[in-house]
Parts: sequence; structure tokens; C-alpha cells
Amino acid sequence: MKVIDNFLSTEDHQRIIEIFKDINWFYNKNVVYDGEEDPNLYALVTCIYQQGWNYNREVTNIFTKYINPYNWIRIKANFGPKRNIFLENALHVDMVDTLPNQWTSVYYINSNNGYTYFENGEKVSSVANRMVIFPVDTMHSGTTSTDDHRLVINFNWFGSMVE
Repeated sequence: MKVIDNFLSTEDHQRIIEIFKDINWFYNKNVVYDGEEDPNLYALVTCIYQQGWNYNREVTNIFTKYINPYNWIRIKANFGPKRNIFLENALHVDMVDTLPNQWTSVYYINSNNGYTYFENGEKVSSVANRMVIFPVDTMHSGTTSTDDHRLVINFNWFGSMVE
């Protein structure tokens, strides 16, 4: 696992903030998997890139400069509204069928008291302009936040680990 603070330039990070101030969000009644019964476990999501479809070329282009993937698999943004209770979502992997040089990463658009946690007990705090990168088969999950909304972008790609 690799954690990189100040992942984007200040200008690119500010542009990402501006883009996400005016993006369309879609209600997702489940955070991790179908069948979740807790009504507190929901999220708002928007797809940036999936199955060859580039829904937001500007976001994709900004991150391509820094990650330089052989190929994107999926880019998805998650908006978790500020909650009254703090919850950890269920551990999961983003892709079940994996190949070598396949990565997952989480980019934190804003700072809040949420975090990403891993099966081995490690936690990565939600700090604006931070990126955490790990192998795609790593069990992980996110949390809610009680001090502000939680806004992250989740990436899956083929390529080399970011230097």
C-alpha cells in the first residue's frame, strides 16, 4: 500500500473541487453490496469511466497525467453526506477476477473524520488531495463521516504502481 499526500498539483486539485461542485449524483441504496439492510448504508455516486465509456473526460485526463495507466477499468466518485452516526462499511474488493498489475486507489477530495480501512487493521484518514494505492485484491472499505460530507474518487486500473 502507498499513501501519497498532495497527489495533484494545487491547480488540478482545485479544478477537481470545482468540477464536483456541479456534478450529477445518483442515489445508490447500497454502499458495498446488494442486500444491505441498514437504511444508513447508502451513498450518492457518479460514474466517471466504465467499460470504455468516459463520462467525464476532464476528470479522467487530470488523473491520467499522474497515474498513467495502461488502461482504466473504472473510475467512480462517492459522496457520503454528513451523518449523525459513524459507521464502517463492509470490507470488500473492487474486482473479483484480477490480473497482475491491477490496482485500486482512493483519492480524497475533501478532509473529514472518515477514513479507508483495510483487513490488516491499517487506516488511511480522509485528507484532501491524498491518494492511497493498493493491489486490487486488497480487502478494504470506507466509513461515514460526522463532521462533513465525505467525497472520494475510486479508481481501478492496469499499469505500474505510481512512483
